[in-house]
This record gives sequence, C-alpha cells and structure tokens, in this order.
Amino acid sequence: MRNLKPTGEIQEIICLWSAVTHSLISLKLAYFLRPYSSSQFDWEVIVLGRLKWDLAAVIAHDFLALILHRLPVPLDRRALVKKHAQTFLALCATDYTFAMYPPSMIATGSIGAAVQGLAACPLSSDELTELLAGITGTDVDCLRACQEQIEAALRESLREAAQDTAVTVPKAPEYSGNQEPSQTSTPTEVTAVHL
Repeated sequence: MRNLKPTGEIQEIICLWSAVTHSLISLKLAYFLRPYSSSQFDWEVIVLGRLKWDLAAVIAHDFLALILHRLPVPLDRRALVKKHAQTFLALCATDYTFAMYPPSMIATGSIGAAVQGLAACPLSSDELTELLAGITGTDVDCLRACQEQIEAALRESLREAAQDTAVTVPKAPEYSGNQEPSQTSTPTEVTAVHL
C-alpha cells in the first residue's frame, strides 16, 4: 500500500487553492456588502415607483401614541389603555370588515373602545367620540360606527372563545401496564382492518 501523505509540492498547491478560494469568497462578500451608490438607490426608487409599491405605508399602530398623547387620560392609565388598544388593533387585523376603514379610523376607534371599556377618561362617551374625531379629523358618525364594529368584533371573539372552552374533549380511559386493552376502547376503523 502506498503512502498517501501529500508531498511538499501538493501541499503548496492545496495552500494556494485555499488562499484563492478564501480570496474569492472575500471578494464576493465585499461586493455584496458594499455601500449603495446614489445611482443604484435612484434606480431602486424608480423601479419601486413603476411597480407602485408603497414601502412607507402607514398602519394603525402608527397613530396610537399620537392620539393617546392628546387625550385627558391619567399618566398611570396610559400604558394600560395603549395595551388594550393594541389588542383591539390585532383583532381588527384579523377581520376583513375593517379593510374599508383607514388606519387612523381603526386606531381612533380602538383607543375609544379601550378608554370607554376601562373607564380611563372623565369624559362621557359622546364627548370622547367628538374629541377623538376632532383629533383625527374624522366624521363623528363614521368613528362611532367603527368603534361599535370593534366592540362587536370583541364580543364575537369572546363568545367564540367561551364556546371553545365549553366544548370539552372526552378524557381517554386510564390504562395501566398490566391490563389488557378492552375491545370496546379500540376504534372501529382499526378493528375492521384485515391483513
């Protein structure tokens, strides 16, 4: 059997190949990780414009802090109101009926529902709705309708959750290792199989 230990010449070739490979990898990384040039950025903007892609879309979460800051809600209750409003926004995101509303309307309705549900504001329901409509420049009736839909979606979601917890899965019979499984506990489909 021959000695398969590489000779000095083969070792040099392996070292050169390794260096070339590492250099190529480094060059590729440098190429792909280089900073953008302004002309490349301009081309990207042109392509996005032609495709009509809006990468700076405004979502309902963007309005929460701005609206909440202008409400007469005590500072110690703001975090809780914001958390409830975020929950309402998440609920609205899962329901297609809110697709017709602009993000500002959904955010305003969510904050209104959260403030009223927590009784976190000294204003009456109508005063709060008018104040919120004034802050965002929306129609009072549209805002009231949106808020009512949000509250209805919450009631429906809670009702479905209550039904899900009311339906219980039957408990499997206890089985100890020294018992033989009874014929009645085996599903019919399994016993009907003949091999």
